[in-house]
Amino acid sequence: MKKIWLLVVFCAFNPLGACGDSSEKEISSEKSNNADEKWAEIQDAGEIVVGNSGTLFPASYYEGGEGIVDKLTGYNVELMREIANRHELDI
Repeated sequence: MKKIWLLVVFCAFNPLGACGDSSEKEISSEKSNNADEKWAEIQDAGEIVVGNSGTLFPASYYEGGEGIVDKLTGYNVELMREIANRHELDI
């Protein structure tokens, strides 16, 4: 009996999930335009600026011994360097 009630409730409210309005499409279109403008701005500048704390070992950390700081490295840092290289940007 519980299964039948669950089925009835599901069937009654399921069509409401498809309801929406066109304003959501307009918002996503505006976001897309803003992203395109931002990307054009980055390409015009020729560089991409990324902020990172350098304190989380696997993601970003300073390479070198104790008291010696050679350079910032880690997964996030190397990923951004590769993205910059592929798009011919300075980082």
